[in-house]
Amino acid sequence: MNLDTSGYLGYDEFENRGFVVNNSEKLNMGLSIPEKDLVSDILLSDRAGSDFFSVLKLQNSFNPNGFLTTVSGARDEDYCCLEDYDINELRDLKCSSIPEELKDQFHGSTSISNYGTFPIINRSWMSIDNEFFIWQDETRSDMAMFPMTSTIHLAKVGVVGSGLFKNDEFPYILVLITAREAVIIPLKFESPNRLPVGDYKKAMLFFGADSKLHVSLGGEKINDFVITNEGRILMISGTSLLEIEYRTKGWFGGRQAKLINHSKSFLSFLVPTIPFLSSNDEYIKITVDNSRGIIHILSSIGNILVYLLCNDGKTITEIGEITNERIVYLAGRFCKVHEMLFQNIVCIVPIESWISQFVSFMAVTALGTRLYFGLQMNQPKQFLEDNLRVDSDYNAIILAHIRLEPQNEKFNHLLPISRCVYNAMVTRESTIICYGCDNGATDSFIVVYSNIHFPFYSPLLENFQVVRFKGVVWDMEETTRSQLISKINRSLPYKIPKTTVPVACMTDENLLTYCYKIVTATTISTFEQVSPLVTLQNFIQVEEFDSKKFEQFVSIHGRINILSMTLQIICSDASRNNIIKTNAKKLFSLMHGEPLLVHEKISRPSFVTRPVVTQTQVPIPNQQIEYHASQSFKKSEMLDSGFETSNVIYSTAHDASYTFFSRVIGSLWVSELVVVKKRKDNEYHSTIDNKQARHIIQKLKTFLKEIETAPSFLRNFKPLDVLRDATDYFSKQTLGSQSVSEKNFAKQKERESMVNFVSMVSNTVELLELWDIFVKNNLTIVCNQLPVDLRTILVKSKFFELLFENDIIIKKMLRGLFRMHLKDNASVSELSSNLRNLCPSFFSDDEHKLLEAEGLLKEATEAINIETKEHLVQKSTKILLSVSDQVDISKCIKFLVKLRFYKHAVQFCIKLSEKFDHGHLSDMYIEQPKSILTNDRVTHAVEKVRFCYSSISFILLELGKEIKNKSNKLATEDLRHDIIAFILRTASKTGLYKIYEDAVLEDDKFIMKYFSVNDFRDYLLWYIRQKDCPIHFKKLVDVQRLATDGHEYMAELLYEKALDQTLSIDMDTRIFWLSQAVVFIQSSKGSAAQTKNMLAIKEALECAEVQNFVAKELELYINNTLIKVTDSFDHDKLNYGKQILHELRKCIWRLNDVIEKVVNQFNIPLANLVIYKAVIGGNISMENICGFWDAIIEDSLKYFKIKKENADQVCSRLLGIFKRIETAPSINSASIPKIHIIIRLLDFFIASEMEFSDVISFCHNSFLSIDSLIDGINYTICHEKYDNPEDFPILKYLTGIIVELSRNIADGKLRLPFERCQKLKRKLLDVHGSSQLLLQRLGTEDFTLEPISF
Repeated sequence: MNLDTSGYLGYDEFENRGFVVNNSEKLNMGLSIPEKDLVSDILLSDRAGSDFFSVLKLQNSFNPNGFLTTVSGARDEDYCCLEDYDINELRDLKCSSIPEELKDQFHGSTSISNYGTFPIINRSWMSIDNEFFIWQDETRSDMAMFPMTSTIHLAKVGVVGSGLFKNDEFPYILVLITAREAVIIPLKFESPNRLPVGDYKKAMLFFGADSKLHVSLGGEKINDFVITNEGRILMISGTSLLEIEYRTKGWFGGRQAKLINHSKSFLSFLVPTIPFLSSNDEYIKITVDNSRGIIHILSSIGNILVYLLCNDGKTITEIGEITNERIVYLAGRFCKVHEMLFQNIVCIVPIESWISQFVSFMAVTALGTRLYFGLQMNQPKQFLEDNLRVDSDYNAIILAHIRLEPQNEKFNHLLPISRCVYNAMVTRESTIICYGCDNGATDSFIVVYSNIHFPFYSPLLENFQVVRFKGVVWDMEETTRSQLISKINRSLPYKIPKTTVPVACMTDENLLTYCYKIVTATTISTFEQVSPLVTLQNFIQVEEFDSKKFEQFVSIHGRINILSMTLQIICSDASRNNIIKTNAKKLFSLMHGEPLLVHEKISRPSFVTRPVVTQTQVPIPNQQIEYHASQSFKKSEMLDSGFETSNVIYSTAHDASYTFFSRVIGSLWVSELVVVKKRKDNEYHSTIDNKQARHIIQKLKTFLKEIETAPSFLRNFKPLDVLRDATDYFSKQTLGSQSVSEKNFAKQKERESMVNFVSMVSNTVELLELWDIFVKNNLTIVCNQLPVDLRTILVKSKFFELLFENDIIIKKMLRGLFRMHLKDNASVSELSSNLRNLCPSFFSDDEHKLLEAEGLLKEATEAINIETKEHLVQKSTKILLSVSDQVDISKCIKFLVKLRFYKHAVQFCIKLSEKFDHGHLSDMYIEQPKSILTNDRVTHAVEKVRFCYSSISFILLELGKEIKNKSNKLATEDLRHDIIAFILRTASKTGLYKIYEDAVLEDDKFIMKYFSVNDFRDYLLWYIRQKDCPIHFKKLVDVQRLATDGHEYMAELLYEKALDQTLSIDMDTRIFWLSQAVVFIQSSKGSAAQTKNMLAIKEALECAEVQNFVAKELELYINNTLIKVTDSFDHDKLNYGKQILHELRKCIWRLNDVIEKVVNQFNIPLANLVIYKAVIGGNISMENICGFWDAIIEDSLKYFKIKKENADQVCSRLLGIFKRIETAPSINSASIPKIHIIIRLLDFFIASEMEFSDVISFCHNSFLSIDSLIDGINYTICHEKYDNPEDFPILKYLTGIIVELSRNIADGKLRLPFERCQKLKRKLLDVHGSSQLLLQRLGTEDFTLEPISF
């Protein structure tokens, strides 16, 4: 272990769990955590429920992937006026006129002027003839003028395309369109204090006149143009789609711009010529949807064309087009009103994907009808995450919804009868329509259709307010989200942004109000929409909780949303007002509700915040259904409570708390935290915006503080007489009075949920604080210290996964963080202090102590004086013992061993084991090893104690290595002796057994010398009773030999194990155990039982030996049969033999079974001889023995006779048989008739014409011997009747062997002792004489017997 990179001495969960994971997997994948799932459900509900797809009721229940075209607005119930309920939503903040100095410019001009506002840079503008003016409209200051050469018609501000200017010197461009040219003017901002620009309201504007670009229009009349968020400038003229392409010029700097006609240039195939455009038709308006990367073009006769801006940043492709006739036809199918309501489309308004994932744009007709269109997508809708857009994503334009203007009397009274729409805009909460008069009047009317107080209503329910202006409205812009929107798709490829929540669900005070600018020829008016939170705060401030007005307000939003906003007020800056805070808590207490236990058969829905309104309901319904979070409990989980399958529906306050947290954490909950930039070394960057994180931390810390000061928050809140809202569906069920036990059960479940909730909130704050620390300390270095697998998981992990499931990664990152500062004690101390204060759950006091202990150990490594080292080690181990549960023993021991404090290390392990083993619980494991492990405390104690003593075994092993090296003067034999004696003297029984175990498994003979024989034997007996371990049993046998008692028990144990058929051991081991059993039984004290046991053991041993021999013979038989395949080969019999062979090796059989299943089934003569000799014993006759040998020899010659083997192979086979018979059980010399065997083999020698020397060598090298050969030849010559001349060759061969043998003896080739040579010579002389007499009697004149050489 490298001590410089060790990390602190706590457990490393990743390593201790033996964790192995591939790159596609996550830790604890699939773990269900109710509070995590509930937060995710709320986030999805807030976004999906407020999407136009849900609000306009476009879902098709029969086809989940399809949609329905819906209609609304025809009924009075589709609109309402909150002013009737004294709830004001729109207010005029400021109305300013154009600067005075500009009014003088009208004198002497041709009065061709245009007006507008650029909220993205907080400026308004005005053009008079060929002069362009721009100023800060709120302060009417910082005016700038830019002169042109011809009259200005159009002006827009947008972001600069990438690569045009270096170092972001000019963040924006101003594009001015005249009749002759387009001019691109860079805009630069400088703050008064020369600091980076953070607020364009206070910054000074400068024109980059020297860097401006001119593009000739070539006679084209530009009707409209847009600047996309990636800097593309797209224009329409006549029936052409044009683009100004501007870029840096070559290697030598400079910039150039040119005009591209996408409709008629060589790129015309990208946007085909539109066939339905008539000669009188032309493009009049163009809009861009920056979130999706698409543009919409409206022609003068109402045709709509939709194009896709490709991911390459250059090309454009067509998505589709829909003619005015087609629109009128489709709208008429679904809405049976006069077709003039669908004709004369005057404007197209993009609906970006952060507002609706399906509805893409809105077209407004001159009569105020709104037509909502969707784009059919190939990919599923993503509400919570950004996703890459593919160029082929969109494939069709779909009419999704038709919204008619209000038909009620109040609306018609506020607007002139003769009116016409000429402009519109859409935000998340509002739609603004601008009307003009057809009767020549110059007044304009702005109608604000707002659903800000009805964000989750389906179908769409809107409030309307009308504002009258003098003159023409030149421009309408939203100012609140201008900066936010500008950040979408600033670089390619395009991303489809996630859906944002309605303002009612926001917790950032800076975004709670929506502001709009309305520009006329004389004034710039700013309007603000009042958010529900502000309205609720006004109610709370005056404590107006029992009024009809407040009741209607609660009906609009639902009780959960009201309490969620109440918590937001408590935790916001407004809560500094004690009256507001006190009243807010009072409201929370009044509306919190009680949990209910509902007995029902249907499954409960997941958390949904929106109220569901039926078609027959009134504008502000009194019977809306508000679903709440619930938790189902199966019968198996509720046996103790006595409740069957039931649901606990949590209180309103419970659900509001989860809702508040969900809306504070927002999309960060499902966001990935790390992005990797591929360079030479991977760089890891945090995706968490620091400002956003601080906002979340501030909110949640305030929330937690309020919880701490109000303990009732965790005690099921305060009781309420009315359990639920009177409109709550489940409160209306006929449940009867709930029993006390049911109420208590519901309360208990809610308490548990709230405890988990508070823990989740607290951990969220701590994780954000910790993440900030990681970022400040170089996130790349911290991440690069993670293992590769964990790095991969971290990159893919979302915030909630890191919070709940992948906490191991956080622990590892903390270790990496400390490794960065290990050499700087001051940094470590400061870092440790910060972590304990900010995130104690991730870095506790115990972990601080572990870090302190490591610091002491590292200081000890650098100390020179041995006394100083020892003092530091003792101090460190004392700290480690105080946090014993958190200590990683192996790391600590490696440290101590590295310092060569072996005895201290052993003492530390023993003390640590004592802390884990209070009351010697682990000893119960020795006494009742199987039953006691059901006790968790005992199991934990045993595991810890065994791990401590396993570390002691490691220490002894390392000490032994150092002693062998002889380079370490601190490692001596005396030290090892003292340590071992100390261990044996002080160790607990469980610990000592672990030492025994390690010694046996490592075969450490040195330490085993110190063990008490009887204690060691008791351990071995204990161990083999729990686990079948051959190593331990073998050691038990060895140790028993040294013992003075217990031999008879050991013999019985060996006998039982040898006969145990369940053990998977070979037959040789069983035979060894039985042989040892014989030894032990003979060493025990004599008794009648001992004699009986001895007979049984010997009988079993004999059976085992015979069976083992038979099995080996059967194996040879099978192998030979496979090699020497004959025509009569029996495959079934061979397979049966293999099966029997396998069973023979498993356990010991009775001899009768061996005879029945082997001897009687297979022709194995040698096995037959052995087993019959074992069965019959000494009663077998020599005649029977000779018969067995005849069969053995005949079996050996069978392949020779069919010419599949030669003489040498037969001799090898016979020699193998002779060697096996010498070691066969129950076989003695009486069972081997050598002379009979020689006599039978002589026929083979003669038939094979074997050389005389080979015959002599064969007999000399086997148990047959030369004596038997001579005796066999003598017997053959004397007792066989060789009376015929045909027998002469046989006699000649036999005498030849005699003569050759005499030569060998005379020459000393056989190297026999002298006495034996003399004995053989006498036998040879007798045989030679007998041969001469026989030859003389036969009268063989042509053959002369060669004389013997001696």
